Amino acid sequence: MYLIGAFHEMVEMLESLGVPILGLIDQCEATDICCSQYPLLGDDQWLLHKGVQEGRQDVVITPDNPRLRKRLTQQYATAGFGTPSFVAGEVSKYAKIGQGAIIQKFAYISAASQLGRGVKVNVGAKVMHDVRIGDYVTIAPSAVILGKVTIESEVYIGANATVLPNIHIGRGATIGAGSVVTKNVADNSVVIGVPAK
Repeated sequence: MYLIGAFHEMVEMLESLGVPILGLIDQCEATDICCSQYPLLGDDQWLLHKGVQEGRQDVVITPDNPRLRKRLTQQYATAGFGTPSFVAGEVSKYAKIGQGAIIQKFAYISAASQLGRGVKVNVGAKVMHDVRIGDYVTIAPSAVILGKVTIESEVYIGANATVLPNIHIGRGATIGAGSVVTKNVADNSVVIGVPAK
């Protein structure tokens, strides 16, 4: 498994799941203690140029930026790499998660929720019942998405944000950290505050 983005919490998550890490792919030097034990192999172009060697090889695409994660996933898929899902948190047996989803430690996905491809739910975030989440959405640490919310693709929800029930969040929107979303959010808009505006 190649880890795309040398983020220590992702290294720890993969280790806790018993996933062997072949190396890190990042533009920056891995100086973090837990990352330094794995070789920094190069950047995306290095691995994409190398291509898949001997059968199927998988990558974990970790950047928080939804559009970047989508672009990288498409590039790696075109080059023949797989993008499996990884779950370290708790997912209801009545929930569905898409290919390439990452559910980090202490995150919770409740019953009848559906997460699209490449969704990243960070540490301690909560997605309650009957929530529909599109592709390549990022839910930052400790955010809470209450019941019957619809989140379109490529949305970023900041840390500690709360989205109240029955809200619709449009494609490409950004919800600021700590915000409380009390009404629908338009496509590609940025909202912040309590209540979010």
